[in-house]
Amino acid sequence: MISTCKHCEGHNFEIVEQSPKNAAYKMFFVQCSVCGQPVGVLEYYTGWVKMNSIEEKVKKLESKIDNLDYQLRVLVNNQKH
Repeated sequence: MISTCKHCEGHNFEIVEQSPKNAAYKMFFVQCSVCGQPVGVLEYYTGWVKMNSIEEKVKKLESKIDNLDYQLRVLVNNQKH
């Protein structure tokens, strides 16, 4: 079965970021890519958005840990000589 827009009978859909009037948060509208008719709404701050944010923070922490590890090795090496 192929999903069909009830407005224009199109078969292609897209996710578009929107800032609805009087809304506290942005939202993602799932809409027909032919006529723009909304067929669903997704929360802007969903789990995958939060996960991407956490992933970036983990990468930064890993970089800082690598830097600290390098500096510690240099200190230990200098004390041996």
